[in-house]
Amino acid sequence: MKLNIGCGNDYRADFINIDIDSNLVHTDLVLDISNEDLLDNFQENSVDQILALDIIEHLYRWQAIQVFHNCFIILQKNGTLTIRVPDFERIITSNHTNDKKIQLLFGGQDIPQTTNNDLRKKNPEFFCHRYAWTKKSLSIELQSIGYQIISQETRNTNIILKSIKL
Repeated sequence: MKLNIGCGNDYRADFINIDIDSNLVHTDLVLDISNEDLLDNFQENSVDQILALDIIEHLYRWQAIQVFHNCFIILQKNGTLTIRVPDFERIITSNHTNDKKIQLLFGGQDIPQTTNNDLRKKNPEFFCHRYAWTKKSLSIELQSIGYQIISQETRNTNIILKSIKL
């Protein structure tokens, strides 16, 4: 079993695509991971792979840590968790204008974009970033739970971190 948490419009075949928005065409499971527990929907040691791409930054730090814990519990041995979040250090030290840095750090919110404008107007809170992560802070939190970091890279203004449950 593979999960794509916070899938948005990123539908992936062979995954259970999870999102808070029930209006998305390809959401397999509507779930608010900031308030609802993955453990209510998935059994311990039942998942092979979890993707959390562009979702963790939308949670408060304590919510993200709870999600990391819950993912660890539902992952099987050697199961992987891949996370993509904005890289706070990369953004701050970038050559972007201050307005662009603010948008990258705090999300699109109600700022008109090229996609999802109707949803942005209806639910701007879905687009707010609530916490900033660095490679170090993300690694420390995951390792404290028991994950082993497999790889970590910066791509554009994002951290992509892959970890495993041993």
